[in-house]
Amino acid sequence: MKRLYVNTLPASSVIVVGLLLLACCALFASLGAWQLSRADDKRSIEAQLQASLTKAAEDWHVRTATFTRVRVQGRFDAERMFLIDNRTRLGEPGVQVVQPFETKDGQRLLVDRGWMPNPNRQSMRAPSTPKSEIEIIGLLLPDFGVGPRLGDAHSTADDPWPRLLQQLDLERMGELADARRTSILRLRGGEPGALIAQPFELPMGADRHFGYAVQWFALALTSIILTLILAYRTRRKRTESRG
Repeated sequence: MKRLYVNTLPASSVIVVGLLLLACCALFASLGAWQLSRADDKRSIEAQLQASLTKAAEDWHVRTATFTRVRVQGRFDAERMFLIDNRTRLGEPGVQVVQPFETKDGQRLLVDRGWMPNPNRQSMRAPSTPKSEIEIIGLLLPDFGVGPRLGDAHSTADDPWPRLLQQLDLERMGELADARRTSILRLRGGEPGALIAQPFELPMGADRHFGYAVQWFALALTSIILTLILAYRTRRKRTESRG
């Protein structure tokens, strides 16, 4: 019978392999615990979101907390607009429209106006913008962050408007539009300037984090099993050598 490779390893190598397996187990377990913590955070965000939808809108100010329904008066910046690409609805290609909104007291917010169809990326069209002063109501959302940039970082203040971007990057968009960079106002359906409302989804929900946690814990369990097998084989080898 062909001997297992582990039986041919010197004792020092077996110890090193065992320690590496234990280190991997600790690492995988910590990553699993971190994913569970992230899942709890996302459940808390989802609960905040649901609670905010049942409350009356309050007047917006610079210290208004996120996940608050707010009303704000002012006007859209008709000269600047962001079109976030690769947003589909019922299988139809489109864009998410984000536009700066200047309040009566001179503050500037980024407003998510919603979705609009855009079947031809080579001929980008911008939706019409209310030109008069208006009052809008929406949900103030935080910056959930972005992944690796796909060329958007090269956009400069001299590029023409509207800007076609690949992702919602509030920090970069706020810089280009001279607006707040830490939150965005998602318009309620039927508000002046609102387009087609899309269901709100977190970038990564609690269920996905839980799924990742299960995978990491499975890897940790696998590391433990391999460590036990290694220990058993090593002990058996020593017993046979003594016999």
